Amino acid sequence: MEEYIKFIQELQGSGFQFVNLHFTDILGGFHTVSIPLTKLSAEELANGVPFDGSSVPGFANIQQADLALLPDFDNLFPDSISEDDVSVGVICNIIEVDTKQPIARDPRNILAQAEKLLLEKYSAKSLWLPELEFYLFDSVNCYYDDFSAMHKFQLSETYDIQEPTMNVAKIPSLGGYHSSPPEDNGYYFRNTLVQLLTNLEIGIRYHHHEVGAGQNEVELFPQTAMKTADNIMIFKYFARRVASAYDMAITFMPKPLHNFPGNGLHFHQWLEKDGVSLFWDKNADYAHLSDMALHYIAGLLSHSPALTALTNPSTNSFKRLIPGFEAPTKSFFGLANRSAAVRIPKYVDTPQKKRVEYRPPDASCNPYLAIAGMILAAVDGIEKELNPSKLKFGPFDDDVTRWSENDQKKLKTLPHNLYDAMSELEKDSEFLMVDEIFPPEFIEIYTESVLTVAREIEQRPTSIEVAKYFGV
Repeated sequence: MEEYIKFIQELQGSGFQFVNLHFTDILGGFHTVSIPLTKLSAEELANGVPFDGSSVPGFANIQQADLALLPDFDNLFPDSISEDDVSVGVICNIIEVDTKQPIARDPRNILAQAEKLLLEKYSAKSLWLPELEFYLFDSVNCYYDDFSAMHKFQLSETYDIQEPTMNVAKIPSLGGYHSSPPEDNGYYFRNTLVQLLTNLEIGIRYHHHEVGAGQNEVELFPQTAMKTADNIMIFKYFARRVASAYDMAITFMPKPLHNFPGNGLHFHQWLEKDGVSLFWDKNADYAHLSDMALHYIAGLLSHSPALTALTNPSTNSFKRLIPGFEAPTKSFFGLANRSAAVRIPKYVDTPQKKRVEYRPPDASCNPYLAIAGMILAAVDGIEKELNPSKLKFGPFDDDVTRWSENDQKKLKTLPHNLYDAMSELEKDSEFLMVDEIFPPEFIEIYTESVLTVAREIEQRPTSIEVAKYFGV
């Protein structure tokens, strides 16, 4: 207990006055409990801070609602964007109040078990490099009730056809890739955010303007699976806070604008042992990919329809997964092919960093569950020694959209909507249940949580529906 008392005293000595306990629900929502340091006891740090689990999606029913937050002190960070804020943040695990054991449904616990399985089977660690895409708007207005529904984005970065005299230093709707200031309105926002995250020791490889007007991308440095998921949650948390400080509106939703590119969350991934990627084979027939890499790819692609329920769990996700915007719609792999579900980056071809990129996911996902799902799909492919070519997953390095309609039909297709994705998960979930990493009851609870939101959206008439059908 003395170590916890000393820890609290050290935080107070550093000038912090509050500790923010952060945790993630099964849908990927980020939650916070703030406690004055003067009121935080060493006993709570050791045994967990109680909270009502029945009020958080997917954790507990009202009869078994008492859970606790146990801080992971490897994830302690200054939780402020200004000198006036004297808070320290920490990512927490969720435990049972009585047994002090992790609850099976905690997304961090699920990912921890998946990482453990990898280490036990292959004595290798799993490395992940995420690319986060998002839109920045001047403002957004959204309103709905039983009699009306509307939303409107203000985006001064692109042309306004109603004010032609103001169309100077603007970015075309699809012409923003690697734009520079002053056209790039997000440049200073990204600089501020990246500097803040760098101070938190979250490594940022680079940032830039993306294709869509108002669209941005930040790429993180590779980390272990758990650290990557933690970093994604912290990234989104601080991105929203910095955007608010800049009086801007930020969204990671997959497809906020019609006829604009969508926001993805691409995951570069590989297995590493003794500083060398297990995906590298200098004598391989294709792209220096080892047999293990090919089995890994086959596992991802074999389970890709079910994985979309974890990696793309919103109705909006499937407005992004359409042809024409570099978003994958078919399950295949290829070298440098951005229409592929699994792309093999051509610019990374060394024994240390040989990797694959899984492109379907978006940031509406819970990163702990999405990464755990991808790990278990890959493990299934490795254990069964699946061959992606024999399964007709490629490799295809050309533009498959130019194939004949009959040839395109031979490719495995990703689900077209959220209901199809959840149905695929129900049919193909056994690979997630190995060692009960995803607990037996989880799929049912997760599916109901996701579809509850989907049904609410589906049951409401939209503006375009009214416009198209009002006169019938």
